[in-house]
Amino acid sequence: MSEQEQYKFLADLKSLAVNDFWFTYQRLGIQRDGHAAFQNNRTGYFEFFLSGPNQIGKSFLALDILMDGWTRRNEFRDWGDEPLFFLWMCPKYDFQRATIQANLLKYCGQFLKENLAAPPSLKGAGGAWNFLQFKNGDVLYFESFEVDKKHIEGFVADAVFLDEGQQKFDYFQAVTQRAVTRKAPVIWMMIPDSKS
Repeated sequence: MSEQEQYKFLADLKSLAVNDFWFTYQRLGIQRDGHAAFQNNRTGYFEFFLSGPNQIGKSFLALDILMDGWTRRNEFRDWGDEPLFFLWMCPKYDFQRATIQANLLKYCGQFLKENLAAPPSLKGAGGAWNFLQFKNGDVLYFESFEVDKKHIEGFVADAVFLDEGQQKFDYFQAVTQRAVTRKAPVIWMMIPDSKS
C-alpha cells in the first residue's frame, strides 16, 4: 500500500467512525445477549422480552435492531429489499418517545439526515415525532398505549417494539396477531413489575 493509499484509507476509516456510529459500536451486556438470541431466530415470527432496570441498554438494543433493518446489514434478521414498516409503541404520546428520539438523533443523526424522505412528522404539544419516512420507503411509526386497542389491530409490521408496556397484554395480543402475518419479531422492553 502506497503512502497516498494509506492516507486515503485512514481518512475513510476516520469518516466512518465519525459519521457512522454503528461502524465502531461494540455490543455489551444485554445487547450481546439480544444479538445472540436473534441469531437463533433470523427469520419467522419471534418474541423477544427485554426485562430489566433502567440504564442497562434495552432501548439501545432496540435502536441497534432498527439500524440493522434500515442499513440492511442483516446482522439480526434477513430483512430483504422491500420497504420495512416498524411500529414503536410507548406508554405516553410524548415522554417515552422523546427518549428514543434523542438516541436516534445522537447516534443516527448523519444517517437520518441523508436518508429521510421528508422532515419527521410531529404529534402532540411536546413535539414528539409521529413517524419517520425514508427515501427507500422504510417507515418508523410511533403510537401510544393511550390509543384504543382497535386502532392498532390494523397495523402489519416487520418489527414491533413495545416500550414499557408490561401492563398492556391486550395490546401485546393485538400486535402479535398482526406481526405473525409478516413473520416479524416483537421486542418487548419492560421494567420488572414488583406486583407480579
